[in-house]
Amino acid sequence: MITNRMRVTCVTALLAAAGMASSALGQLVNVSPAKANSDMIVGTGIPGNNFMSSSGAGTTMFLKARGRDTGQSINTTGNTFTVLAGPAMSNPGASWWTTDFQFTPRSDDVGAADSVLGRNYTLTYQLDSNPSPTGTTFVTVALPLFDIGAGGWDDNDGFFVNPLGGVWTDNTTDYVFSQAWRINFGFLGGTILPPGDYTVNWFAQDDSGYRIAETSMTARVIPAVGPTLSLDAQDSCLQAGDQLVVEVNLNNASTDIVGGQFFLQYNDAALDFVSAVPGDAPFSTEIFELHTPGELTYGVGIPALPGTASASSMARLTFNVTSDFCNVSDLVEFRTGVLPTRITTDTGLDILPNLVDLGSANRDTSAPSITVSNITVNADAGLCTAAVANLGASASDTCDTSPTLVGTRSDSLPLNAPFPTGATTVTWVAADSCGNSSSTVQTVTVNALNTLSVTVNLQAAVAAGPFTRCISFELVPVGGGSPVVSSHTMTFTGGSTGLVNINIPCGNYECITARDPLHTLRATDQDDFADAGVNYVADFSGGDALKGGNLNGDTFIDILDFGIFVGQLSSNPSPGANTNCSTVAPHADVTGNGLVETGDFTFIAINFLQFSENRCDGSLRPGGVKPRDGRMATAAPIEEPRWSVGVGELVESGMGELRFADLNADGQLDSADIAAFMGGAMPVTVADVNGDQAVDELDVEMVKDNLESKGGASDVNRDGVVDVYDLAFVIENLGADVRR
Repeated sequence: MITNRMRVTCVTALLAAAGMASSALGQLVNVSPAKANSDMIVGTGIPGNNFMSSSGAGTTMFLKARGRDTGQSINTTGNTFTVLAGPAMSNPGASWWTTDFQFTPRSDDVGAADSVLGRNYTLTYQLDSNPSPTGTTFVTVALPLFDIGAGGWDDNDGFFVNPLGGVWTDNTTDYVFSQAWRINFGFLGGTILPPGDYTVNWFAQDDSGYRIAETSMTARVIPAVGPTLSLDAQDSCLQAGDQLVVEVNLNNASTDIVGGQFFLQYNDAALDFVSAVPGDAPFSTEIFELHTPGELTYGVGIPALPGTASASSMARLTFNVTSDFCNVSDLVEFRTGVLPTRITTDTGLDILPNLVDLGSANRDTSAPSITVSNITVNADAGLCTAAVANLGASASDTCDTSPTLVGTRSDSLPLNAPFPTGATTVTWVAADSCGNSSSTVQTVTVNALNTLSVTVNLQAAVAAGPFTRCISFELVPVGGGSPVVSSHTMTFTGGSTGLVNINIPCGNYECITARDPLHTLRATDQDDFADAGVNYVADFSGGDALKGGNLNGDTFIDILDFGIFVGQLSSNPSPGANTNCSTVAPHADVTGNGLVETGDFTFIAINFLQFSENRCDGSLRPGGVKPRDGRMATAAPIEEPRWSVGVGELVESGMGELRFADLNADGQLDSADIAAFMGGAMPVTVADVNGDQAVDELDVEMVKDNLESKGGASDVNRDGVVDVYDLAFVIENLGADVRR
């Protein structure tokens, strides 16, 4: 405890003590950015030094607080700018202090004739209008740096934050943005902020939405009346190994001060006291030091008169940091309940100054955490590139609620530029306000595919399903050229795929057709096919539904399709109801119920002699009738629909198996055979009940064994029951040639 006698002794010592001068004043930021005009930030004679500064992604942010009339703060320690409360001398309606801020884009953003080369930025200014050390009530203004209107960029475009007039300073330095802000304007509605600590943030987001650079400061507003002692950290954001160095700063004295006695306390759970030393000249003499854990009493003086009324550091305190902490405001404070902290004038008068405790501080030793996932997408419709609107990267940090996050692509293009096909890596670097950083790599893969959102319906009526069919799409490039074929096995339920997404080769297409090569004619979507931006859309329903009955892959339905149907009648064609894009023709199960029967014939009957729709270029592609299996590989195609064809011609053309459709045995496959089938005639092949390509006693025995059963291969006439009529048909055709 300091007694009155001790206090008198200390005052005497302050006036007479001698000692050595110490280091220079504080730790000034001392950054002088390139200015928008040749000699000013804004306003003639305003100095352009002592800015906070940070960089990211090739851009630079600058920020400072200053007196509106003087051009400087009254003291700067670390990122704390000390300014006075109250109105400006030159304008009672404006605060004593203001902020200057400046932004410099990447050098490669600046082009000739006011070109920004396609990249823009969102600049955000935030002022915490809450004077408490840890409380925040941010007022935010966020605007694009460039807001280019008709006729190109000019001084009326872009970031303009002062709502009561003024224009940009002229841009003699390409695209360097500078502005000053009287904080009583506009967004505070004329308020002049009271004493306290106010955080100001100034940051930039690139046009992909990520915060790439930021700087911040504390505007420490002290009373305009009377001197103030403030505790200011040289660095309020500490990393591993850093010490907390606290300045005891004298501000706003009106008479010369020769010494001071400081009664302090500190958080000994987070700090270990290391030393207390005098501050800067003229305060170079230590008078006394009393220390117990958590408390410090310290006195300094001058070696000789005169003292000083200038802003000065009177003492410098150093602490080791024992733990991490975020936004703590009680680390070092002036003590109460003891002899008060005081300063002494050159006449020996004690003054009780305004006291301001150490503001919020962080000790952050952890790098930000980056969350990101690899992305695989198809190219956008009409292109072989993809615009990825959201890369999904984010960063979080122990103390910094919004660490910067900068992504750099391996192809050096902006993040929001379309990604090419193949793999592109994005290297992400996150940094917090204490300078900790981390990085990770993301891979963005663009498939050389476009997405087609399509509905395909089959002409009614098919089986309820589900069953699968191979649908072959032809896409015609814009301006013509060979169509691109893309085939897909699709599932039909109730005769429709519903709306599904499939992949097609990437390209710029103007028209699309679809068909089931085993079962249908081709349809052309003339009315619904479109580029919807990310994907193509098409609709093969209604009048564009696929018409069944085309069993040989040509462009029409004719007597040959009837012949194929008859050849597979009463069979369960391989591989059953489901077909895919590897299934070998023919497959006469049009309805998808797993059997070839009268329902499949219905499609041939109602669509007889109908053609595929014209292709996108207006032509009708000639179609050969060669089956797709190897047995018919050398057969010559027939190029137009046939009403009739001789059995001999079928054999010569490699289609001899169709001869069984000559139901009236007149040597011709024609409409008379269709009529015979409709009248109940059956091809001799159905008598081959066991499918061994011979009608013999084995088939007779098989029918006998199944008499009175329902359906199956023994139900030769397909009337739903195995009876004597089926047996009679087999017996009647014993020995018939059914070799295919």
